[in-house]
Amino acid sequence: MSKKLEPLLIRRPTTREWSKIRYDILKYIEQNGPYTHNLISLTLRQIGDKYGLQIADEAVEKFGLDKLFGIQPEVVRQVGKAIAGG
Repeated sequence: MSKKLEPLLIRRPTTREWSKIRYDILKYIEQNGPYTHNLISLTLRQIGDKYGLQIADEAVEKFGLDKLFGIQPEVVRQVGKAIAGG
């Protein structure tokens, strides 16, 4: 049995919403404290819940979070889990 995947796209953020997403993520990147990775991951989870995983993944790519913090796009993780059956 495979797990159900979350919706990839719920809706696209408006320009104003993208500005807030950008502000929140850049604020954490600039702080670069011991919990930055956790704060960014939490923000990405909120983005995914509100707009869908595709938008959260766009933020990962747009801000280079995979290179900065090793954060992988959520869709890749979800598909990997579903294929592995876990």
